[in-house]
Amino acid sequence: MGTPAFEIQLVRQGCIHLLSSNYELYGDLSQRVQAVLEEFSPGVEPYSIDEMFVRFGGFTPDQRLEHARQLHDRVRQYTGIRSTSAWRPRVPWPYP
Repeated sequence: MGTPAFEIQLVRQGCIHLLSSNYELYGDLSQRVQAVLEEFSPGVEPYSIDEMFVRFGGFTPDQRLEHARQLHDRVRQYTGIRSTSAWRPRVPWPYP
């Protein structure tokens, strides 16, 4: 397997800091983000715990941009985390 962390020189010297994971919190934040996305579109497709696809069909490019800005602000307001978005027209649904 791998080398135990306490045996790694850089960890002992304090050059590398190890942090634990909190999967319950991560899952909760993922659910909160999905709830916000679903307020903006019924077409939300979770791809992984930290990635989701949202359908924005029927909008002009300017409307999509404004919609994405509002969504970004709402995610930040409700979860306190930063989010990013990218636009890609006509992606196969669901994304492979």
